[in-house]
Amino acid sequence: MSELASLSPHPTLASRSLLYWLGGRSRRRLLAAVDREVVGTVGLRLVDASRGPTVSKARERGLGVALGGEAWRNQLEPDHPLRGDRWRSFGYDVGGRRRQPDRRAATPEERQDLIVPYLQAQVRAAGTLLTSPGHYSDDPVGTSRRNDLAMAADCADRAHRLGLRRPRGDQIPRVLYATLLVDARKLTPQVVRWLVGAYTELLATPNGPDGVWLDIANFTPSGLRFALVGDLVLALQENTAKPTVTAGLGPLWAAGLTNGMAAVCTGPEHSTLNLPPPMPDVPDEDEDDEIKRRTCVFHSQVMHTFGLSHSGPRRERDSFRRYGCICGHHEQFAAPSNERERVLHNTSETMKTARDAAAGAAEDASSRLGERLPHVDQRRTAIGLKRLGPAWRLAGAAVGRPGQARGRAA
Repeated sequence: MSELASLSPHPTLASRSLLYWLGGRSRRRLLAAVDREVVGTVGLRLVDASRGPTVSKARERGLGVALGGEAWRNQLEPDHPLRGDRWRSFGYDVGGRRRQPDRRAATPEERQDLIVPYLQAQVRAAGTLLTSPGHYSDDPVGTSRRNDLAMAADCADRAHRLGLRRPRGDQIPRVLYATLLVDARKLTPQVVRWLVGAYTELLATPNGPDGVWLDIANFTPSGLRFALVGDLVLALQENTAKPTVTAGLGPLWAAGLTNGMAAVCTGPEHSTLNLPPPMPDVPDEDEDDEIKRRTCVFHSQVMHTFGLSHSGPRRERDSFRRYGCICGHHEQFAAPSNERERVLHNTSETMKTARDAAAGAAEDASSRLGERLPHVDQRRTAIGLKRLGPAWRLAGAAVGRPGQARGRAA
């Protein structure tokens, strides 16, 4: 987009946007700091939607709302903490067993048993960007994938029959996205082509989904994986003429937005997706209460989020002392000193980074990134950090990288 303005409440191909995730304990502060020039939609877990007025406040600001239903929790053991009472209350928990979507094709009745309460829970919680269920699998194109594709088609059919996407006066209209959850480690050029073909066919059906919600699981920054994810996203957008929301890119979310991804999702507790998830940490009674609650700080001058142990705090202080920050939420040449300052600083830095990544044509944004990287590397090495990895140079080289190897859907 050539000029940033207040965005549509849902992603479009006409402008690149940040879908900001309102995770953690500071959702009210995060929502208040959202920049409507670059954020049209906010997201939060369905299990958090009823905790306070976050959804209603977002709707009042004209923001779309995506609610993560996390159907993959059914694949965990029945006594796993992530399958607790609140999550089970939505009605699509499979009871005292694990869902194993790779074993066989689900029957139409079994699919309806999941999608009906899954959509219903999102609508009741006032979501506007609805999604179909997504599951993780070691086989990215196997039986589990075909089950997810069938459920996405069922969701689109049900949404059409019930009029869930019809205009509702002056309210934000709902849209429905097909969830594509894939393990980054399983992506190959052949898998990318298969997925592009399958989801292009799905989105081309009459009254089909309005876009793709791409959850990238187990992503670690590397040039190859970033290129493959980019190939997938850009080919989906090119072949479907509909937007894709990409989640799970970790620190490379801004690189994806720069390179032409219609929307990227990031925010507290939703930067990466590790599946199957580790068991929640047992609290360390000897750990300082401040550390337990402390938010890690991101500094855009060095494009780094500082850890809480080893050399992290020292480098954080050094970075702010050397390069400063003009976010206005803390002293200019000192790191944020308390949790409020850290949350507001991080949100401000995220919005600033997103505005730059989304401004202008993707070619121009990529060029700006490429010009900036050598200066960032100099600042990083000065405080003892490694240079940025090859994925960043790939993103700054030219638009279409990722995407150079993509072809049209078969």
